Amino acid sequence: MSSGCTMRFFVHTTALALCVALIGCVSSRGLHTTGTLTDPRSLKAEQSLADVPLSPTAWPAQDWWIGFGDPQLTDLINEALQNNPSLDEVRPAPDRRRRWPMVPMLPAGRGSI
Repeated sequence: MSSGCTMRFFVHTTALALCVALIGCVSSRGLHTTGTLTDPRSLKAEQSLADVPLSPTAWPAQDWWIGFGDPQLTDLINEALQNNPSLDEVRPAPDRRRRWPMVPMLPAGRGSI
């Protein structure tokens, strides 16, 4: 066989193998959802954490990354904390939530609607 025939044979064989592999993904029953929503009340932490002792002291410290002993990590986290607002700063106050009325969007034409 020449190199052109060998290459063509390889391409055709690979394409055929790919088609055969994809046929295995086809469902003759169509696409139907069979899942159901889980009742949120059944997802209780008491069930999965029943044997785990929890205490407020088990939460990470404010400077948890110091324990890794990596000065580069400390510098990166300090830079991030310095240059980003806290959650209290970005959380809208209840009286500021709807300060601006909803304005309908108008077309950007030259005076004509």
